[in-house]
Amino acid sequence: MAAARELVAGVRDLVSLPEAYLKIRSLVDDPQSTTEDFARAVQLDPGLAARLLRIANSAFFGVARRVETISLAVNLMGIARLHDLVLTTTVIGTFDRLATSGVDLGRFWSHSLHTGIIARMLAGSAGVFDSERLFVGGLLHDIGYLVMHVAAPEPCHAALERSRTTGEALASCERDLLGCDRAEVGAELMRVWQFPPGLIAMCAYQAAPWHGGEHARECALVHAARAMAATLDADPAAREPLTGCDPRALELARLDGVALREIAAESRQHLADAVEMLLHQRHAA
Repeated sequence: MAAARELVAGVRDLVSLPEAYLKIRSLVDDPQSTTEDFARAVQLDPGLAARLLRIANSAFFGVARRVETISLAVNLMGIARLHDLVLTTTVIGTFDRLATSGVDLGRFWSHSLHTGIIARMLAGSAGVFDSERLFVGGLLHDIGYLVMHVAAPEPCHAALERSRTTGEALASCERDLLGCDRAEVGAELMRVWQFPPGLIAMCAYQAAPWHGGEHARECALVHAARAMAATLDADPAAREPLTGCDPRALELARLDGVALREIAAESRQHLADAVEMLLHQRHAA
């Protein structure tokens, strides 16, 4: 864990969250906050305000009426969804500005968004309370890779090449060459960002959710979602989308009765909408 702390410390100033997001997060924790408080917080960042209005008027959000004000957008989205969308656009924008040459950010964020979408859908279908938080857990499951690439690009690339060449598990190669793996780095970044324990656990224990304690099922759902996203990215028509999951994780996830093929098909459409709105237009505003 010391190696993960060192990597995150090396880029901490580069990946700090902007004031508009921090204000929104503080309002989420304030029972006295109002819709207008959230609207004013969004307007601290004109670029963020413009992006949220575009999202509110997009197929991704699916509102039949024209949304012309931030206050109306907040009312229609609800606070939890507003927070998740602001966090999503904030994190994507933060890493877009960094020196990540050699990383296909479009492909990275597409897989991350797909994982988040599937995690939320699996959780909802399995009756998990507050399944929306699984979207953020899935979205950020691989964020440690970007930190590693910015802080130590050469050993990060070497670990990837070694894994591809030898078939050794990527996490093992990363721990050997960098002293930690991307899940550890991502969890450490979330601690620096002061995220809730559940989100940190989903990142830290995504590969071994049985170590996730009280958050083990959420970790298992992220484990299943990342495997399912990887399978569908390689073969959208895959008939067994959970083939790559550890049986122990599937047991923890408790997905009996969940319509996996329907989720697979629907998640692809949700992903197309999300990519169009959040990635193709991320430099506009």
